[in-house]
Amino acid sequence: MKKIFFVFSLSLCVQLAAFAQEDSAGKYGNTITAGGLKKHLTIIASDEMDGRETGTEGQRKAAIYIENQFKQFGLTQAEALKGYQQYYPLYQDSLSGELTVNKKVAVYGADYISPATNNDNANIKAKNIVFAGYGIQDSAYNDYANLDVKGKVVVFFLGEPKKAGQFYISGSNKYSKWTYPGLSTKLALAKSKGAAGVFVISPIQDVFTQKTIDNSRKTNLYFPNLDGGNPINYALLSHAFAKNIIGNNFDTLLKQVKAALPISANYLAENKMSTKFKYNKTRVIVNASNVLGVIEGTDKKDEYLFLTSHYDHLGNHNGKIYYGADDDGSGTCGVIAMAEAFAKAKAEGHGPRRTIVFMIVSGEEKGLWGSEYYSDHPVFSLDKTTADL
Repeated sequence: MKKIFFVFSLSLCVQLAAFAQEDSAGKYGNTITAGGLKKHLTIIASDEMDGRETGTEGQRKAAIYIENQFKQFGLTQAEALKGYQQYYPLYQDSLSGELTVNKKVAVYGADYISPATNNDNANIKAKNIVFAGYGIQDSAYNDYANLDVKGKVVVFFLGEPKKAGQFYISGSNKYSKWTYPGLSTKLALAKSKGAAGVFVISPIQDVFTQKTIDNSRKTNLYFPNLDGGNPINYALLSHAFAKNIIGNNFDTLLKQVKAALPISANYLAENKMSTKFKYNKTRVIVNASNVLGVIEGTDKKDEYLFLTSHYDHLGNHNGKIYYGADDDGSGTCGVIAMAEAFAKAKAEGHGPRRTIVFMIVSGEEKGLWGSEYYSDHPVFSLDKTTADL
């Protein structure tokens, strides 16, 4: 806490020196105290905030607390916003539907799962299924060499083959993109070849645990990537169901894949087998937010200096609260304290030349969601933003 207090006080003094006399800088810098920081941190990292995971009630409570502090200090809201919070959407998807093979309805959880994360609305019919080994196409190894999969369902195993202890693709003991990210690479390839859908077999997962089944039905909250395009629909098959599709060669093929052996072209074949994907995806939109408070400058008010931190943390999982006092409750409290000091300075005639924007973002722990949203939807001109501290 002492270190935090020193850093923020020093930062405050440096900034104040740009627009006020040295004695004024010291005066307002001294308004930031360990006791004041502790007061804010005790609230930000309290049980009530429940770990402040982005998209949860705890995060929303923290945002309201920060907003109320900015209001109390007399900070103004950005004109482009209808308040102090910049809201951004998060998605949570769930998937329901039906998979039919040869007019037999597959049982979800027993025969297959289709993760909501990577599937979409679908009403797809195909008359043929093509077994494509590992689902790889590379100059060193190509399962698709003599296969036409357009308009058909492709079935393949996860993994990639080795030769003499070395991976075929890389020619070394290091796996390639066909192992990691693996599935997404293989799905993208099947889609590019015009496949109607995909069946995936994991060599090490013969049945699905209840946790896997439950998690597959609904996604976690995620930040929308609107440029991602529509995915190709796929189902991960149990070994028993996969055997019904591939036939008597399944056990032999499974042994080969577990040993990371290449799959002979003799097994890569097309079977007349009707398939129907009928999926329905529903979406819930949850709002998260960044909190912004503004102190307008004087002769350089059209230039913007940002003071930022993130107020989200990891939340509550299985009854355990991750309080996030250090990451980044401390930084959040520092920005709040600096906002109060700068507001007091302005009220007493020592305001900044440049406009100062105090922005405390959410979504950092999830992958910089709040920062990314602000960068894509700036409230103040990025060209006129001089620095972010």
